[in-house]
Amino acid sequence: MYGDLAGTLHGFADNGGFNAVDFPGAIGTQAIGVNDAGSIVGDYFDAGSAEHGFVSSNGVFTAIDHPAATGINAAGDIVGIWSDGTSTPSFLRQAGVFTPIAFPLATSTAAFGINDAGEIAGFYTEWQHGLTGQ
Repeated sequence: MYGDLAGTLHGFADNGGFNAVDFPGAIGTQAIGVNDAGSIVGDYFDAGSAEHGFVSSNGVFTAIDHPAATGINAAGDIVGIWSDGTSTPSFLRQAGVFTPIAFPLATSTAAFGINDAGEIAGFYTEWQHGLTGQ
């Protein structure tokens, strides 16, 4: 991510040269993950500063209902992070269907990557007696 002189944040991709990754109409875009086919996932902020996830394939942007898409595999399965107001679970979007991912007894689960075998990696936070464990 980089900021221009006007303070607008842009994502970028390096595919033989740096190219901006900007969700259409967004006031800021962050590119977070990419698969071998060049599909990019990330998040963007709309004019009201609400965060949304996105996937960009061959330059075509598609919004994702949950914010912060963080990883994508060759099959197009996407993982990311969202908040339901009481905890911060992650999600898996597979064939257009969202499935929440929440590590047992954790207050926060952050899925950051998914490989081509469907294995998901990330971290969790468990609050207990004022301490965190990861």
